[in-house]
Formats: sequence, structure tokens, C-alpha cells
Amino acid sequence: MSKFVLMTGEEDYEKYIFNSAKNDPNVVERKQLQTNIIKKLFRFHNAWPANKICEMPFKSIWYSRILDESELDIQEKLFFIFYESFHFSFSGKYLRYLKNKYKNSVFCFAFHNPVNGYNLNKLEKVRKYYDEIITFFEDDAKRYKLLKPEYFPYQLPVDTTRLGEKSDVFFIGSDKGRLSKLIKIFEKLKAEGLKCLFYIVGVPKEKQKYRDEIRYNQVISYEKVLEHVKATKCVLEVLQDKEMYSSIRTFEAFQYKKKLLTTNKRIVQEPFYNPNIIRVIDEEINIDKDFVLSEPHDEDFPDPYYWSFASFKKCVEENAPIS
Repeated sequence: MSKFVLMTGEEDYEKYIFNSAKNDPNVVERKQLQTNIIKKLFRFHNAWPANKICEMPFKSIWYSRILDESELDIQEKLFFIFYESFHFSFSGKYLRYLKNKYKNSVFCFAFHNPVNGYNLNKLEKVRKYYDEIITFFEDDAKRYKLLKPEYFPYQLPVDTTRLGEKSDVFFIGSDKGRLSKLIKIFEKLKAEGLKCLFYIVGVPKEKQKYRDEIRYNQVISYEKVLEHVKATKCVLEVLQDKEMYSSIRTFEAFQYKKKLLTTNKRIVQEPFYNPNIIRVIDEEINIDKDFVLSEPHDEDFPDPYYWSFASFKKCVEENAPIS
């Protein structure tokens, strides 16, 4: 029986990666750093700018703090999954240490953002330690010949007692070149009499149109994001630069049984596509008010297996080679 070791970062949403695997006895989660001071020291010691040319010394002081190796057996077949956001995913020293100790193991690196020059450059320095590179984006899988599990393993908490502000359509995200489109969508929704709750960050004051209605540059916790998702009728997903993939907004919407408005035209090709709960925003930004306001049915939503850890695990076990 193989065992999976999940080396995730500490972003708010990343704890739900392990949440999807918490009932699997053959999954080990890395240890979380216990205090804010320790977390800051770890980030400083392992930050990319400080390690870009040459790794800083004394990395071994962190080894026992980030992984309880008493849970691992050197004779076991181990799959180490290093996520992009985890600083040690780019530490040649740490990867080499684990490789030498756990020889019957597979090392996988998992992008959870689209591949770009920055994250690809970081990976290239340690690429030789990885047996498989994973992406959740179809275009990147084809372009770079990467392994693509069906979907991102992700499981949100089921508690629905803590709700955020009620809305018909909820959006949260950075500008990143999307502002003009977001404003047009907001105007269309507003013209239909729909209540919008938009959080847009990274917008200078002079570009903050509808400042009394749109919440600009307000940073909220991921837990608060989920509360707003639970309280809305429809989640809005607007991707950057005409990209086409299912973002984390898609998974949030479906797990909380919310409808989805998206600019992802490729979603109509997904096996879970259902026009009862998904509408693609066209170039004219036509908004179907009745779609937004109608109540969805539980049977319209995808099977949770799509983003289960079991699905991800099966793909990795079948495709990742032994080093």
C-alpha cells in the first residue's frame, strides 16, 4: 500500500487540500508551524529572493518542524506531493535529503496556478529532483507535457450556520487586467435589479468606479469569503486574459450548491457541465436574471468525486513513475 505525503503551503484555502484526504489513513500532512514568529522566520529563511542564486545555510533546522518522519517507513512506497506555494518545494537541500533517505519514493511537484515565467523559473532550479510535474490546467498540460489529474482535490467544511452578506451575485478577486470587464458585468447585473457583492483589490483610487457600491481594496479572510459564497445565489468567475479553466471559484460554488456565472467558455466541454447551474458570459455580457434568481436542485450539481482526493490519488498512482 502506498502512502501520500502532502507538503502544502499555509494559505487559508490550502488546508482544504488536506481536508479532502483527512479520512484516508494512508495520507500524511506536513506539520504546521505553531507561532507567527516561527512562520515569519521560516518565510524569511526560505523566501525566493534570498535563495534565488544560492540557498541559505542551516535549512536542516526546519526539517523536524515541517514533517513528522516517525509516520514514514523507508521501506514504504511514498508519494511526496510538493505544492507550488510551499517554500520547501524549491529547496534543493531538503529535496535531496528526502530523496537520499526515502529511496522507494516518487516526488511530484504540483502547480496550482497557471504556469508562467516566474514559477517556471523557480521550478527549473530543482526540476531534477521531481519525478512528475502536475498541473490542473489543460493548456499547461499540453504545452509543457505535464500530468493533469481531472480536478483540484478540495473539500470545504459543510457547516452552513455562519453566513455572510446576502447577495444575488458574489465576486472576489484582484484587478489583474479584469477591471473594465468586471465593471461592465456589474452594470449589467445592476440594470437587471440584481444585488451584487463585489470585492476587487489592486485598484488605484482614480479607477474606482461605483466606489460606494463596489468594495475596493478590502482584504478579507478566506473564511469570510466562504461565508459570502454560502449567502449568495450565484458565484461570478471572471478569468484573466481570456484564459479558460475552472478556478477555485467553481469548486466553491458547487460544493455550497450555488450557481455559477463564468467567462470560462471551455466549461461547456466538462463532464459536469449543466446549464441549469452554469452560464457562460458571452462577449455581449447578456445576463439571464431568471437563471440567477431561480433555486437550484441538488441533483443538478456534480458528483463530489470530481474534486475528491481519491480521484487525484488514483491519477498520480497510475501515471507517476518510480524514480
